[in-house]
Amino acid sequence: MIRIAIAMAVAVTLGLSTTSFAADPISTIAEMVGASTQTADEGGANLFGAKQIDVNVIGGAFTGINNVETIYFGGVDVDWFFWDDLSCVTELVGYGVQQDEDRLGGDNDNSAGVGFNLLGRWHFLKRNDDKIKVFVEAGAGLAYFNDNTPGPEGTHFNFTPQGGVGVKWRFADNIGLIAGVRYLHISNANIHGSDRNPGIDSIGGYGGLTIDF
Repeated sequence: MIRIAIAMAVAVTLGLSTTSFAADPISTIAEMVGASTQTADEGGANLFGAKQIDVNVIGGAFTGINNVETIYFGGVDVDWFFWDDLSCVTELVGYGVQQDEDRLGGDNDNSAGVGFNLLGRWHFLKRNDDKIKVFVEAGAGLAYFNDNTPGPEGTHFNFTPQGGVGVKWRFADNIGLIAGVRYLHISNANIHGSDRNPGIDSIGGYGGLTIDF
């Protein structure tokens, strides 16, 4: 993960000023992270086969259906294929919650937190050359916020069931893009009673970089 972060930072800071990056950004990024530039239709390995591991660096935002204006999030997930087209995803994310103070009637209109999610993905629809694949995902997680979320009746600790659809586009054997749409629910499952569990329902999108190892 450190190697990925360093490569991305170098590409953004210095890459635009180099002739090689401007001429062939895909090959340059792939070389920096140690990935092959052989495309799937040139005889590459099964991009979604068993024992494959994807590391996805993602970020996005949710629009609250109730109790909040916007939830920003970003993080890293590891996508391990235990069977062809089927993967288990472990995800570490950070949240920034912008709450509607007037609607809530409180003074804690923002909060931040960290979360861990465990999801399953089924890559059920693909192009013949295996470069583009559509997936569905579902799972749940845990999150801890620095203030009551949603405030003022909510709690610091919450559960985060979620699910959605997405797509991966591989422009090389080991590097590509990921994007998706998710529904996210945040609540504490009444662990402090129903009067302390207002909950958040939201929908949003995310995108990022996916790299195979």
